Amino acid sequence: MKKIFIKLRNKIIGFFGHLKFAFTIFPGIVYKQSGYKVKGIETNRVLTLIEPGDILVRGYDSFLSSRLIGKWSHVAIVVDRENIIHSVGKGVIKETIIDFCRTDRIAIMRIKPGLIQDNDITEAIYKAHHYLGTKYDYGFNFNDAEEFSCTELLNICFKHIGKIIGMHKRIFSILGLYEKEVIDPVMFLESYDGLENIYSSDKCETNKRITD
Repeated sequence: MKKIFIKLRNKIIGFFGHLKFAFTIFPGIVYKQSGYKVKGIETNRVLTLIEPGDILVRGYDSFLSSRLIGKWSHVAIVVDRENIIHSVGKGVIKETIIDFCRTDRIAIMRIKPGLIQDNDITEAIYKAHHYLGTKYDYGFNFNDAEEFSCTELLNICFKHIGKIIGMHKRIFSILGLYEKEVIDPVMFLESYDGLENIYSSDKCETNKRITD
Protein backbone atom coordinates (compact mmCIF):
# COMPACT_ATOMS: atom_id res chain seq x y z
CA MET A 1 0.00 0.00 0.00
CA LYS A 2 2.84 2.41 0.86
CA LYS A 3 4.52 1.78 -2.52
CA ILE A 4 1.22 2.47 -4.32
CA PHE A 5 0.78 5.73 -2.42
CA ILE A 6 4.35 6.87 -3.18
CA LYS A 7 3.93 6.03 -6.88
CA LEU A 8 0.64 7.95 -7.03
CA ARG A 9 2.16 10.92 -5.17
CA ASN A 10 5.10 11.04 -7.57
CA LYS A 11 2.87 11.01 -10.63
CA ILE A 12 0.65 13.78 -9.27
CA ILE A 13 3.59 16.02 -8.33
CA GLY A 14 5.28 15.33 -11.64
CA PHE A 15 2.12 16.21 -13.57
CA PHE A 16 1.52 19.50 -11.77
CA GLY A 17 5.18 20.42 -12.20
CA HIS A 18 4.58 20.63 -15.96
CA LEU A 19 1.48 22.83 -15.77
CA LYS A 20 1.96 26.31 -17.16
CA PHE A 21 -0.45 29.21 -16.93
CA ALA A 22 -1.33 30.91 -20.22
CA PHE A 23 -2.78 34.43 -20.22
CA THR A 24 -4.26 35.27 -23.59
CA ILE A 25 -7.75 36.68 -24.17
CA PHE A 26 -9.05 34.18 -21.67
CA PRO A 27 -6.86 32.83 -18.85
CA GLY A 28 -6.10 29.15 -19.23
CA ILE A 29 -3.80 26.35 -18.31
CA VAL A 30 -1.59 24.43 -20.71
CA TYR A 31 0.70 21.45 -20.27
CA LYS A 32 4.42 21.68 -21.14
CA GLN A 33 4.01 24.87 -23.19
CA SER A 34 7.13 25.94 -25.08
CA GLY A 35 8.57 29.43 -25.41
CA TYR A 36 10.92 31.03 -22.87
CA LYS A 37 12.37 34.46 -22.08
CA VAL A 38 16.02 33.37 -22.14
CA LYS A 39 17.04 33.69 -25.79
CA GLY A 40 20.13 32.87 -27.82
CA ILE A 41 22.10 35.95 -26.76
CA GLU A 42 21.74 35.05 -23.05
CA THR A 43 22.53 31.39 -23.72
CA ASN A 44 25.69 32.37 -25.62
CA ARG A 45 26.68 34.60 -22.73
CA VAL A 46 26.31 31.68 -20.32
CA LEU A 47 28.39 29.41 -22.55
CA THR A 48 31.13 32.05 -22.70
CA LEU A 49 31.32 32.56 -18.93
CA ILE A 50 30.69 29.07 -17.57
CA GLU A 51 33.35 27.02 -15.77
CA PRO A 52 33.27 23.46 -14.36
CA GLY A 53 32.02 23.50 -10.79
CA ASP A 54 29.72 26.49 -11.32
CA ILE A 55 26.14 26.28 -10.12
CA LEU A 56 23.36 27.21 -12.53
CA VAL A 57 20.10 28.47 -11.05
CA ARG A 58 17.03 28.87 -13.21
CA GLY A 59 13.37 29.77 -12.90
CA TYR A 60 10.13 30.15 -14.82
CA ASP A 61 7.37 32.74 -14.86
CA SER A 62 4.25 30.74 -15.55
CA PHE A 63 4.81 27.16 -14.41
CA LEU A 64 2.77 26.19 -11.37
CA SER A 65 6.02 25.33 -9.59
CA SER A 66 7.13 28.98 -9.84
CA ARG A 67 4.01 30.06 -8.01
CA LEU A 68 4.59 27.56 -5.23
CA ILE A 69 8.39 27.52 -4.93
CA GLY A 70 9.41 30.97 -6.15
CA LYS A 71 11.06 32.77 -9.07
CA TRP A 72 14.16 30.56 -8.80
CA SER A 73 13.11 26.93 -8.66
CA HIS A 74 15.89 24.68 -10.00
CA VAL A 75 19.67 24.18 -9.77
CA ALA A 76 22.38 22.18 -11.53
CA ILE A 77 26.13 21.65 -11.33
CA VAL A 78 28.28 22.42 -14.37
CA VAL A 79 30.53 19.41 -15.10
CA ASP A 80 32.30 20.72 -18.22
CA ARG A 81 32.07 23.57 -20.72
CA GLU A 82 29.04 22.07 -22.45
CA ASN A 83 27.12 20.01 -19.90
CA ILE A 84 25.42 20.09 -16.53
CA ILE A 85 24.13 17.36 -14.23
CA HIS A 86 20.87 17.86 -12.39
CA SER A 87 17.94 15.96 -10.93
CA VAL A 88 14.57 16.17 -12.69
CA GLY A 89 11.40 14.10 -12.67
CA LYS A 90 13.03 11.19 -14.48
CA GLY A 91 16.04 11.22 -12.15
CA VAL A 92 19.62 12.48 -12.18
CA ILE A 93 20.65 13.18 -15.77
CA LYS A 94 23.40 14.82 -17.79
CA GLU A 95 22.17 17.54 -20.14
CA THR A 96 23.64 20.22 -22.37
CA ILE A 97 23.85 23.76 -21.04
CA ILE A 98 21.94 24.91 -24.12
CA ASP A 99 18.99 22.69 -23.18
CA PHE A 100 19.17 23.80 -19.55
CA CYS A 101 18.90 27.43 -20.66
CA ARG A 102 15.41 26.85 -22.06
CA THR A 103 13.95 28.87 -19.20
CA ASP A 104 12.74 32.36 -18.26
CA ARG A 105 15.75 33.32 -16.11
CA ILE A 106 19.21 31.90 -15.57
CA ALA A 107 22.06 32.75 -13.19
CA ILE A 108 25.66 31.54 -12.87
CA MET A 109 26.98 31.22 -9.32
CA ARG A 110 30.65 30.47 -8.64
CA ILE A 111 32.55 29.66 -5.46
CA LYS A 112 34.66 32.69 -4.54
CA PRO A 113 38.40 32.41 -5.27
CA GLY A 114 40.57 31.26 -2.39
CA LEU A 115 37.85 29.53 -0.40
CA ILE A 116 38.53 26.00 -1.65
CA GLN A 117 41.11 23.85 -3.42
CA ASP A 118 40.92 22.68 -7.05
CA ASN A 119 40.36 19.09 -5.92
CA ASP A 120 37.18 20.21 -4.10
CA ILE A 121 35.58 21.01 -7.47
CA THR A 122 36.91 17.78 -8.93
CA GLU A 123 35.32 15.83 -6.08
CA ALA A 124 31.96 17.57 -6.52
CA ILE A 125 31.91 16.81 -10.26
CA TYR A 126 32.95 13.20 -9.60
CA LYS A 127 30.04 12.79 -7.17
CA ALA A 128 27.60 14.25 -9.71
CA HIS A 129 28.66 11.65 -12.28
CA HIS A 130 28.52 8.91 -9.65
CA TYR A 131 24.84 9.60 -8.97
CA LEU A 132 23.71 9.63 -12.61
CA GLY A 133 20.58 7.51 -12.94
CA THR A 134 19.48 8.00 -9.32
CA LYS A 135 15.72 8.45 -8.95
CA TYR A 136 14.08 11.79 -8.20
CA ASP A 137 13.02 12.37 -4.60
CA TYR A 138 9.43 13.60 -4.60
CA GLY A 139 9.45 13.42 -0.81
CA PHE A 140 12.36 15.91 -0.51
CA ASN A 141 14.03 13.86 2.20
CA PHE A 142 17.55 15.22 2.69
CA ASN A 143 18.41 12.33 5.02
CA ASP A 144 17.94 9.73 2.26
CA ALA A 145 20.85 9.32 -0.18
CA GLU A 146 18.96 6.94 -2.48
CA GLU A 147 16.85 9.59 -4.22
CA PHE A 148 17.54 13.27 -4.94
CA SER A 149 15.66 16.43 -5.71
CA CYS A 150 17.75 19.09 -7.51
CA THR A 151 19.04 20.76 -4.34
CA GLU A 152 19.55 17.40 -2.61
CA LEU A 153 21.92 16.43 -5.41
CA LEU A 154 23.95 19.63 -5.03
CA ASN A 155 23.88 19.19 -1.27
CA ILE A 156 25.59 15.80 -1.50
CA CYS A 157 27.99 16.92 -4.27
CA PHE A 158 29.19 19.96 -2.29
CA LYS A 159 28.64 18.55 1.21
CA HIS A 160 32.39 18.45 1.96
CA ILE A 161 32.53 22.24 1.47
CA GLY A 162 28.91 23.08 2.29
CA LYS A 163 29.68 25.36 5.24
CA ILE A 164 32.36 27.20 3.29
CA ILE A 165 29.98 28.14 0.48
CA GLY A 166 27.12 28.92 2.87
CA MET A 167 24.89 26.00 1.98
CA HIS A 168 22.20 25.50 4.61
CA LYS A 169 18.72 24.10 5.09
CA ARG A 170 15.66 26.03 6.18
CA ILE A 171 11.98 25.36 6.69
CA PHE A 172 10.10 25.73 3.43
CA SER A 173 6.33 25.93 3.28
CA ILE A 174 3.97 25.52 0.34
CA LEU A 175 0.73 27.41 0.90
CA GLY A 176 1.28 27.01 4.63
CA LEU A 177 0.22 23.38 4.43
CA TYR A 178 3.37 21.43 3.56
CA GLU A 179 6.52 22.13 5.53
CA LYS A 180 9.93 20.52 5.00
CA GLU A 181 13.47 21.36 6.03
CA VAL A 182 15.16 21.73 2.66
CA ILE A 183 17.72 23.72 0.69
CA ASP A 184 15.77 26.26 -1.33
CA PRO A 185 17.22 26.93 -4.83
CA VAL A 186 17.36 30.66 -4.08
CA MET A 187 19.82 29.92 -1.26
CA PHE A 188 22.56 29.68 -3.87
CA LEU A 189 21.79 33.25 -4.93
CA GLU A 190 21.83 34.46 -1.33
CA SER A 191 25.11 32.83 -0.29
CA TYR A 192 26.97 36.13 -0.53
CA ASP A 193 30.00 35.06 1.52
CA GLY A 194 30.67 31.85 -0.37
CA LEU A 195 29.34 32.35 -3.89
CA GLU A 196 29.51 35.19 -6.39
CA ASN A 197 27.02 35.95 -9.11
CA ILE A 198 28.91 35.74 -12.40
CA TYR A 199 25.88 36.40 -14.58
CA SER A 200 22.13 36.74 -14.27
CA SER A 201 19.66 37.20 -17.11
CA ASP A 202 17.21 38.56 -14.55
CA LYS A 203 18.40 41.50 -12.45
CA CYS A 204 16.10 40.54 -9.60
CA GLU A 205 17.78 37.96 -7.40
CA THR A 206 15.07 37.54 -4.78
CA ASN A 207 12.66 34.67 -4.47
CA LYS A 208 9.49 36.71 -4.24
CA ARG A 209 6.48 34.48 -4.76
CA ILE A 210 4.69 35.18 -8.06
CA THR A 211 1.24 35.89 -6.70
CA ASP A 212 0.29 39.17 -8.39
